[in-house]
Amino acid sequence: MTCEVLHQTVLSYQSFYCVVTVLYIPIVFLINKYIKKFNLNIANMAWNGIASIYSLITFLCLADVTLQILIQPANVCNDELYDPQTPRIYYAINIFFLSKIAEMIDTILLALRKKPITLLHLYHHLSVFLYGAYIMYNLFSCSSSTHNQVIVFACMNTFVHFIMYGYYFIGCIDKRIYKYAKGLTVLQLAQFVLGIILCIISYSCTDAITICISSILYFSYLLLFARYFINRYLKTRGSKID
Repeated sequence: MTCEVLHQTVLSYQSFYCVVTVLYIPIVFLINKYIKKFNLNIANMAWNGIASIYSLITFLCLADVTLQILIQPANVCNDELYDPQTPRIYYAINIFFLSKIAEMIDTILLALRKKPITLLHLYHHLSVFLYGAYIMYNLFSCSSSTHNQVIVFACMNTFVHFIMYGYYFIGCIDKRIYKYAKGLTVLQLAQFVLGIILCIISYSCTDAITICISSILYFSYLLLFARYFINRYLKTRGSKID
């Protein structure tokens, strides 16, 4: 399958991207406002289990290339390190992108269960979805110079999501796992820091638009999740001591 065919396939998704982007927040609002509360514990457990498994599969498909890059950072600019058109990479990135759509189920389940939905949650899911679309567009562009950066971004994200969804799956069975919530947030913060470092390392071999978008997103995630961490764990602990 040539890069031209792959690129045209990605471009054919454009209307779908637009529909999801426009309807995501209104649908969540309508569900939250007009649909009664549902007890979806089993559905929630099943979803978290499935999400953890597909995140693990995608992570394993991309782990070897990512490891080569992390061991030798100069490889981040070596586009001959692997062929992005090989079936394993192609399908892994497709699964990664599709997972960004599927992960919007998180929000739907929260709305149906009448759980709080924060601005951080909505921004994170919608922006990652759009970034995933941009990743697909760039990875399979014949002139792309972002192959290795995309692989590392996707690999880091799927590893964190494997842990995160596994954590929530176990939480549906045993609430004691929630005492490790702080560690999960630290893992997410570490992902954002690594993402920023990767942006810096790959600056010389990546187009300016990709670097700009990636840096803005990672900085915004780092700031928002750091704010959440401080409010959730540090301020709460301080008030208890007082």
